[in-house]
Amino acid sequence: GRNSKSCCLRWCQHLDPRVEAVKPFTIEEDMLIVKYQATYGNR
Repeated sequence: GRNSKSCCLRWCQHLDPRVEAVKPFTIEEDMLIVKYQATYGNR
């Protein structure tokens, strides 16, 4: 019952085995997130 766009999004966000959704951010990634959020805000 899904259309092609819905199927693609579901695969890319949930089903692709290369996606590691459980892995926590590294310290470097955390620092980048804080840096870019300070620069660009919540856009």
